[in-house]
Amino acid sequence: MESLPPNKECWYYVKLLTFILGIGMEVLHNYFEQKILLAMEFYVFLDSYKHCLFHECYPAVRCCKCSKDCVVSNSNTGYLTKSQFRLLYDSVPPTEMDHYKTEKNNKIIQECLCRIDAKRSNEVDCMDITLMLAIIESCFLKKNKTIHGDPSHLKTIRNTRNFWHM
Repeated sequence: MESLPPNKECWYYVKLLTFILGIGMEVLHNYFEQKILLAMEFYVFLDSYKHCLFHECYPAVRCCKCSKDCVVSNSNTGYLTKSQFRLLYDSVPPTEMDHYKTEKNNKIIQECLCRIDAKRSNEVDCMDITLMLAIIESCFLKKNKTIHGDPSHLKTIRNTRNFWHM
């Protein structure tokens, strides 16, 4: 029989971490592969949602794929951080200079998505729960697309993990 440590809260924390970082992440990765990717390669999925995910990282920057009447957000924050975006995508210097525009102070006002490619080396297991939830929210929930299951459960798992990490 397992002996409980004197501090039950610590015991529950260890159990929660075991679930979130162990079998729980394996279940979430399998869910993403089976219900989101539907036999599609992960890099193909990322390439097909590149425009959407770019604007989740850089909501105030127009890109070469935006239509003329597309309005960029005034917000400087989206669901994805720059480090998460760099984890998913490689960038090379722009070749289509008419796609890439800066202001006088070198602030980027239009980015060239032609120079950004999904990393082929990535697999679904490169994602933690925060990144997975950001992708699901950006690509599906914000666009009112239905997906299998209830994504609010992912938020609950993430919020619980974040609460215990504080």
